Amino acid sequence: MIQPVILSGGEGRRLWPLSRPERPKQFLALTGPETLLQQTVRRFSDPGLFCAPIIIGGVSQRFLIAEQLRDASLSASRIVLEPVGRNTAPALAVGALLAQADDPDALILSAHADHAIPDAGAFRATIARGVEAAKSGRVVLFGVTPTYPATAYGYIEPRP
Repeated sequence: MIQPVILSGGEGRRLWPLSRPERPKQFLALTGPETLLQQTVRRFSDPGLFCAPIIIGGVSQRFLIAEQLRDASLSASRIVLEPVGRNTAPALAVGALLAQADDPDALILSAHADHAIPDAGAFRATIARGVEAAKSGRVVLFGVTPTYPATAYGYIEPRP
């Protein structure tokens, strides 16, 4: 089983005026009838592959997260609230520690709540292909091939 850790923090500044601090883009229905957060949680709804997700978000978003899960009949194993946003690494570390406390051999999948992935079946199939490498101790990275270095998002330069 894979433990999804969904990172749902954010300040709502990149997609202004649609996205604002009180309603960042993951809480908006931008690509269909469900919000990006709801779509993300739904992508992990295969109980044969995934545990219920851990969702990490800002304390100011506690009601938005709970409301959106309830409205879409979705659930999480835990909702962790950050008193102050500290970016991806600390939030993911908390999720990993919680997953490891439940299962020392947990496979953890980090996902951002504001990604639009139109083919959930292909997404799950890709993850299933990465499981064996992850079980052997490798870090598996999923992403799109960049066309240029973007320091605002970070990038990885693979070695030949």
